[in-house]
Amino acid sequence: MGGLLKFAEALFALNRIAGGIGAAARRAGIAIVCVLVALALAVAAAGCAVAALWIYALPLLGPVGAPLGVAGALLLAALAVLLVARGALRAKPASAPPAGDVLIAAELLRLVRERKLEMLIAALTAGLVAGAGSRPK
Repeated sequence: MGGLLKFAEALFALNRIAGGIGAAARRAGIAIVCVLVALALAVAAAGCAVAALWIYALPLLGPVGAPLGVAGALLLAALAVLLVARGALRAKPASAPPAGDVLIAAELLRLVRERKLEMLIAALTAGLVAGAGSRPK
């Protein structure tokens, strides 16, 4: 009976871990797509800003000074981006996952190896219970 309780606890922990990973992966995918779209829009906006600066500086600085002024502005923007990247690289790494979850997953793996038939029956039962709740009406 104690082994079955440990198995149930391990299954709940594994479900919690797997559910968090799936949701995190979904959110990460959406975030990556949004970042790529925002990056494309930012590049287009930067191109428009450079063109506008060039047009504005042409009568003020002349045909040689306008490209130099725009190049200087782009150089300043590049330095700002490099400073941001430097700060990101110096950020502290994230902490390791909680040791309790790792221990529970290891215990679940040990139980699966020792009691294969019971695990298959439990997995079949869990699948049937999960499937019964999601029937279309």
